[in-house]
Amino acid sequence: MARALPGPTVTFEVQNAAEAVSQGIEFDATYFVDENWTIGGNMAYTDATYDDFPGAQATCPEVGGFIENGLCNFRGIPLIFAPEFKGAVFVEYESEPIIGDWTMNVRADANYSGKYYTELAYFETLSQDEYVLLNASVQFASPDGRYAISLIGKNLTDQHVLAWGLEAGPSQFVTPNPPREIGIRASYRYYGWQKSKLVRRSSWPPFFQAIAYGRKLTASIPNRVFAGTARHTWMKRFGKLTVGRK
Repeated sequence: MARALPGPTVTFEVQNAAEAVSQGIEFDATYFVDENWTIGGNMAYTDATYDDFPGAQATCPEVGGFIENGLCNFRGIPLIFAPEFKGAVFVEYESEPIIGDWTMNVRADANYSGKYYTELAYFETLSQDEYVLLNASVQFASPDGRYAISLIGKNLTDQHVLAWGLEAGPSQFVTPNPPREIGIRASYRYYGWQKSKLVRRSSWPPFFQAIAYGRKLTASIPNRVFAGTARHTWMKRFGKLTVGRK
């Protein structure tokens, strides 16, 4: 681990934690309501703490730890960037062919994260409280799936989420994740000499699967020479993305 040392001069210390254990459980599921509607979600529980970390620093943070031989042992303190709970839900609609047999796909999702710390001094000012991010998109795709144009919205409620935080001498610095973004994406999928065979999701029988796999269109090309996707995305950020001093 690396951390900034307190004091008027910015200095760093690198050392190894003695023992840490990360364990948990994850679950995700998708339910195909009918040929057009899909709902799903995922959940993760993580228990990530130090089993033993003697001499971590001179004093113990509010989150836990205990004094041992004059220094703080971080035993039982959660690892940084390790929220206890994370999860997401989504709803998706795929239309029947509309204008020129193009299809429309609409998706909205909500992503939850529990509280986590971003710096090994475990300052509350450098922690990220629980939050929910909302995203949405609308996509129009050609009948063969090669061409698509999408309207994309990320972080629609403009939540301020810390990407990282750092104590440096008497100051604290933070950088947030991107603010609200609205963008347009145009994409083209190309293949080799052999044309692709696209199987629409509407040909699948409705069923519930414990582990979601696949998307709306599945390409079956057993002998293609090459394949790829060319994309161009324009995004507009509604806010500043700068390093802040606290």
